[in-house]
Amino acid sequence: CNGMSDAVTLIDVQIIDGRGYVWNADDAYRLRETYGIVGAMIGGIAEFRQQNRVRGLPLQLSPEEVTYLLREERIVRIYSMDAFAATVRLAEEGVQRARRPHGDSPSSSSDEQDEQDESDDDQERKTWQYALAHGTEFVIPNEGGDADERQWDCEWSFPHTEQDRWRSLVFTDLKKKKYCITAGSKFGCDYLLYPGDPTLYHAQFCVNVLPIDEPFVMSCLSASCRGSFQARKHLLLASVDGDGRIVYTTAGQLGGFG
Repeated sequence: CNGMSDAVTLIDVQIIDGRGYVWNADDAYRLRETYGIVGAMIGGIAEFRQQNRVRGLPLQLSPEEVTYLLREERIVRIYSMDAFAATVRLAEEGVQRARRPHGDSPSSSSDEQDEQDESDDDQERKTWQYALAHGTEFVIPNEGGDADERQWDCEWSFPHTEQDRWRSLVFTDLKKKKYCITAGSKFGCDYLLYPGDPTLYHAQFCVNVLPIDEPFVMSCLSASCRGSFQARKHLLLASVDGDGRIVYTTAGQLGGFG
């Protein structure tokens, strides 16, 4: 399922729990500038006092963004890696070095022998608890791992449900219409639609993806309209019919937003 391209260099995307992560700054910039994929920076920036205001790598991609890049742009290749297992292993090595006096072998302590008899889950739990309590070494990965640790045979199975399929189809169609799309949870919708880069433009539409064969609940429709209009955005309702065609319905104030 990995994207294929002979003309350009593929972008590596790590898959964790159904979402994509880009660890390279140049790749994140390229996705935004060339393909209009915004994603969400979720990492902290070292020594920045207000880390909840400015985010850094990795760039998190939604399932719809990964699907679009794989199947439409064909510009990415995906991989998986057991990052948690690597973290536990490295942290355990640091803890053992800190706990062992110089010149002692790993088997010279009865406590260490007891630890070997414990379950893996207990060992992992005590590793990070001990590291935090005693100020010893604890390693947290801040990159996508070495190339030789990556598993390139992972499969991308999204969409999983009919709702996922609708969302993916709507997302792809709107991308083909040259919109920039971000998550719309802060405005109570599925997506926010921008005419260009979100750093340069305000969103024009709040998008909700709805089943085409279900009637509107007027109270919910009224609440969606009110939320969109107060944010000075049009409400865009998107549905997919039985033939895969996308039907859009737009709601806006008669007098505009001034």
